[in-house]
Order: sequence, then structure tokens, then C-alpha cells
Amino acid sequence: MATSNRVVWPVVAVAAAGVVGAAWFVVVPVFSGDEPQTFDDTHSISEIQGEGSSSPLEGETVTTSGVVTAVYPYGGFDGYYIQTPGSGGDTDLADRTASDAVFVYSPSTAQDIEIDDYVQVTGDVVQYHGLTEIVVDEPGLAVSDEPAEAVKAVPFELPAAEERRHAFQSMLVRPTDGYVVSDIFGLGGWGDNAFGSIGLGYGGPLVQETDVARPGTAEYDAAVADNQERAVTLDDGRSHRTAPDQHVPYLTLSTPVRTGTELTFVDDVIFDYRFEQWNFQPRRPVNGEASDVVLFDQGNTREYSAVPADVGGDVVIASFNVLNYFTTLGIHIDGCTPYTDRDGNPLTVRGGCLARGAWDEANLAHQEAKIVTAINALGADVVALQEIENSARFGQDPDVAVAALVDALNVDEPGTWAYVATPARMPAVSSQDVIRNAFIYRDDTIEPVGDSVVLVDDPAFHNAREPLAQQFTVTATGYSFIGIVNHFKSKGGDCPPATPQGCHNDDRVAQAHALTDFAGELAADTGVEDVFLIGDFNAYTREDPMEVFEAAGYTNLNSEFHGGASYVFDGRIGSLDHVLASAPVVEADLIRGVDVWDINSVESVLMEYSRRNYFASDLFEAGTVWRSSDHDPIIVGVGPPDGVQGPRSRTR
Repeated sequence: MATSNRVVWPVVAVAAAGVVGAAWFVVVPVFSGDEPQTFDDTHSISEIQGEGSSSPLEGETVTTSGVVTAVYPYGGFDGYYIQTPGSGGDTDLADRTASDAVFVYSPSTAQDIEIDDYVQVTGDVVQYHGLTEIVVDEPGLAVSDEPAEAVKAVPFELPAAEERRHAFQSMLVRPTDGYVVSDIFGLGGWGDNAFGSIGLGYGGPLVQETDVARPGTAEYDAAVADNQERAVTLDDGRSHRTAPDQHVPYLTLSTPVRTGTELTFVDDVIFDYRFEQWNFQPRRPVNGEASDVVLFDQGNTREYSAVPADVGGDVVIASFNVLNYFTTLGIHIDGCTPYTDRDGNPLTVRGGCLARGAWDEANLAHQEAKIVTAINALGADVVALQEIENSARFGQDPDVAVAALVDALNVDEPGTWAYVATPARMPAVSSQDVIRNAFIYRDDTIEPVGDSVVLVDDPAFHNAREPLAQQFTVTATGYSFIGIVNHFKSKGGDCPPATPQGCHNDDRVAQAHALTDFAGELAADTGVEDVFLIGDFNAYTREDPMEVFEAAGYTNLNSEFHGGASYVFDGRIGSLDHVLASAPVVEADLIRGVDVWDINSVESVLMEYSRRNYFASDLFEAGTVWRSSDHDPIIVGVGPPDGVQGPRSRTR
């Protein structure tokens, strides 16, 4: 522990009950020869923190002392937290007005400090992006040989009000039960976002405000405020990003941290403010699993979601976005460039060509195996697919990719699946997207009636995938229905000013109107009134496009009968994927059950085939359902109520 300009001597001491440290250190300048320093402070820590959001002593030089509660000698924090001896413990959270702890930024001394040391520091008070710090050079530190009363962790429920949180900034806390994983984006897998952080929601995951409330309403404002009041981040005690040769903090195959999982804190943590957010910091930097800090062992675990719910019914309809399932591979296309793993091995297509999926046969096999396992486990008779390759854009039969997926499904579960063929009447190939909608079905339970139909030449779909419709009959009962699979325009893009509903909302509204007209025409032409609108609408439940469907008499089956979320974005859960039923379906009480099988959106992207070997952590599980896509499948059971004969075709 010796440094270039000071000597550290061990001093034997016995700690009394209730004090920290059984062995203490005296730190003095090499040239000093003085006796150990006594701690005559100029200010207490609470005086330095003050009662507001910033220190009243900012810019001043102070001397204060405290017990070291956390140390970060590497990883970028370069400092330690100190807290007033004897402070903390079971206190009335409402009575606290100022924090008794502060962060000491001191790269020159962080290597020499240990948790439970009793120290005095002298340095300048600064506000660093909202965090009160004391900047201490090496001569500004002294470590006492006298014991100090132990700091006690505060049993901590997250204060809703921002000003109340400042009274606990940098203090040692023990979070109570009730914290739930909301966001795992910060663990890495997207560009350089490997921050090692996990977004939490107190009382449950944060929600997409427009999934529960109409934009511009008081309910929407309340949802925004509720998210702000419940949000906190579990960080890894580092500001440096996770390097490729490091293990991902917290996330392992045996601990697959998932959105919706409840946390059990098994150690105290620091409540601090960094990166423009409130955080729980472990007392030391985390590298890899941290079961000595926190357990992810309750709530929405993999065990809880191992199989989809039994939705009942005579026919089960599902929606599944298969995340760029392409059989045309980047390796075979001139100009394609890949995303690579940490060793430079190609994984998926980055750009330079029309393809979007796996780079080569090996990665396609990894992707396909997961999708196949998931689809065969759905228990569905009809599956509406989105984001599957439109093979026509590569000069092939348009159904090459969907046929390949069906072949793979039938190898896994022999002889059960077929696909709906693309109709003859289609838009010009050059105007079609490289991804498409598709239907697959079990040919031992379902029979297509007539040819499929694509909505052609409607200007509403100039920037989205055209809807694909097909009439089906359940062979066992004769029940007929129309399914229409959809994939509306995405929310992404540059559309200032930003709105709660994302970019291209007007386009999605137009697409919703066009779709309801299309569905009405099909029902009139076929005489089949039972219509299901299925797919990825890129609109949350209370957004304008979904209001169009409600006005047209459709019922959103997920929100009406289940309420699960199919997607996680920006740390909030919501449903972009929907199955909507026409009024006759609901009036006849034909919905037996609805489930969102949360196998994808709640899992880290690092579990995807496309992120294999990004870091030292081994996180890919071949052939499992987990993170087979980024959207969760929705499953709907359709059939008559108990005691009623099988449903018949409902016609006008």
C-alpha cells in the first residue's frame, strides 16, 4: 500500500463492539515524523451536502471525516464513499434533511483505502453532473488509528420526490423488497452501450406511457410521473464500459437477468447520483456474477415462463416477429459487410446489401434453431409471421425463406407445418420491402380456403409491409375465419419535434384505416365475419392507430383479456404486437384465452445468436427458446364456451 510520497505503518488495535476496523493505519508524509493526526474537521459531511440538490459549499476547500463504505480503485470512479460514523440505520425517511455521506474523488489514494477505514480528507467541493464530491489529492488524506462507530445501512424504499432522494445521496442503504428489473439494455450488445447497468422499477417494471394512457391526457401525465418516481438503476461500480475481454456484470447463463424479475439485495449498496440518474452502486466494482450483492430469483424467471399458458379453444392463433429471418446470407452477396464478435468472426449483416439476417450458414443455423424451438412450443395452429425474408427481392421465388422455415419446423416435429403461398397479384418487386408478412399453419388441423390476398396499390403502405390475408377453416369443426397479418411502419427515424407516439404516426393511422377497409371488403366478399388482425403494429395499446381499430369495432384481445407486454424499449414495457378480433368474435364469446409468452423481449440481447461471443461471458444457449427474437409471441385460443358445440362459420 506504500506510494511514492508516503509511508503506511500498520498499527494493532482492538475494535470495541459497534465500531469498525480491528486494525488501523496511520498515514503521514514521509518527511513529517508527526504524531497521528486528530480529526478536527472544518465541516461535517451533512453541512457539505446541504439540504438542496447541490452543495452550499461548492468551490470551497473543506476538511471532513467519515467511515469508508465503498471503494472503487479501478473502473473509472477512482474514489470512495465516506459516511459520518454512527449514522444511518432505522430512521424515519421523512425526517432526514441532508445526507451524511459524500463521494471522495481521489485517484491518487483510492488504491490505498479499504472499506471500514476511518479517514479524514481535505479537498475542494465540486458538483460533478449532480453528484456532490470532494476532490482530494494524496496529501489531503489521513487514515486514523482510532476506531469509529460503525455506519449502519438505511432500510431503503425509494423516495418518490426528487428532493427527498438528495437527503440520501451517497449513503449506505439496504434496498427493501419491491425492486424489479425493468431494463437490461445497459448490460451491452448495442454499439458501445455496455455500461454494466440494470434499470429497476420500484413495485414493477416501468411502462410505456402510451400503452396505458392516451397521449395528452391527465392519465398520460400521471403515467410519466409514476415512471419517474419509481425509476432507479443498479450499476456496477464502474464508469468504464465493459471491455470485450471482461465478463458482463450480473448476467450469466445461470443468472439470466430478465425484465420483470424481482431482486433480493444480499449486501448493502450506495445510493448515488451519476450519469443523470439515481443508482444503487455495489460497494466494490462488479465483474461478472455478483451473487454476493444481489439475487435475481423471483417473479418473471425462466422457470415461471418455461411454457406458454394453455389458452384453450378449438384453434390457436399466434403472432411471431422472427427478427430478420433471412436465408439469403451476407457471405454470398458482394458488398455486404458483417457485424463481428470480439474475435472478428462475422455474425450478422451490417450493411452494404439488401440482406439483414445471419452472415453465414452457421449463424443461420443458430438463429433458425431457436425460432423453430419456440414456434413448435407455441401450441399454435396458425402463426402470423413478421420480419421474414421477402425472397423475391433477391431474384427468387417469394416463398423461399418461409418454405425453408417450414422445412426446419417439420424436421424438428415431422410433418405438421405448411405455409400460405404468396398470391399472384403483388406490387412490383422493386417497390416491395426486403422483409414481408407470412402465414404458416398446421395442415393436420387447418385448411386454407382459396388463395391469399395482399392489399395492393394502397398509398398508405408506401413505407410499410402490405397486409397479407387468408381465410382458414378448422378441419375438426368447420369453423372459418379470416386472418390478416400486418407489420406497420416503425417508430424510428428523424422526426423533430419528438412526440410520445414516435415517428410516422400519421402513416400508421393511415395504415390502420386502410386495413379496416381491406378487412371489411374481405368479410363482405367471403361472407366470413370473424376476422383477426394480427401482427406487429408498431403502435402501443392507447396510441392513435389502435384507436382506429376500436372505432371500427375491433377488440384488442391482449389488453382486453390478458394485459401482458410484448416488447421492451427504453427501459419500459408495452405491446407493439396485437391480435384484434372483429365484433362478431367477441359477441359470440369465442375467446378462450390469451397469452404473451415472454421468452424474448425480457431477455438480454446478449443472449441472441447475433451477440454470441461479444464478451468473455458465455451467454448463448443453442436451440432454446430464449431470445429467439426481440418481440414476444402472442397466443389466442378461439372456441365456444364450455358445453357449447364447436364454433361454426359466422357469416352475414
